[in-house]
Amino acid sequence: MEKIDFYSPHSVQLNHAAIEFNFSIASGNLGFLQGPNGIGKTSFFRYLKSVQGLEFFKGKTVVFFDQAPLLPLGELAFPDYLDLLKEHYGERFLFSDNSDNPWFTRYQLQEFIERPFRRLSGGQNQVLRLYAMSFIEADLFVIDEASNNLDRQRLNVFQDWVGEQVKRDKIILATDHQPQVYSSFELKNLIMDWDDAGVLSIQEGDYGV
Repeated sequence: MEKIDFYSPHSVQLNHAAIEFNFSIASGNLGFLQGPNGIGKTSFFRYLKSVQGLEFFKGKTVVFFDQAPLLPLGELAFPDYLDLLKEHYGERFLFSDNSDNPWFTRYQLQEFIERPFRRLSGGQNQVLRLYAMSFIEADLFVIDEASNNLDRQRLNVFQDWVGEQVKRDKIILATDHQPQVYSSFELKNLIMDWDDAGVLSIQEGDYGV
């Protein structure tokens, strides 16, 4: 079974503090990062997306789903975004047609799939970004706050997508203010907090979400 190791031989500087971490996630597993609000979970995910953080993923295809919406520049719309993804992911980008993708219907995207980003609601913007992940044959998905602006129906669809990726032996590292999004899955719980020595760290936890 393949795995990805996240190990800092020395402290790594985030925006507000140095952090130490040592954990791994095996294929077909979901790591859920927990911790007090504002402690730096999003900052850690940004670090993983940096030049230094990407060293953990050599030879792997990684998709980062962060909190930034698709930018409302001019008349840019979802088809333009797909062109950018195709350029970035190359042969790992498997889009052919929306009609061939079951998630297109399940996410109920027909009414706004080609609408310019500037005319999208927060929920529509969010669900289009989630939908785009279904076209990428990735080894690891790093997902920050997928539940933002989602209604219950689309959140259920996202949970089904997560379940499919786990069955396909993909690795998922996620955090969310609604931990129940992932509570139906077998999780590796990762706890970000200050340790007894006053050092910010990520440790594997022994309690569920």
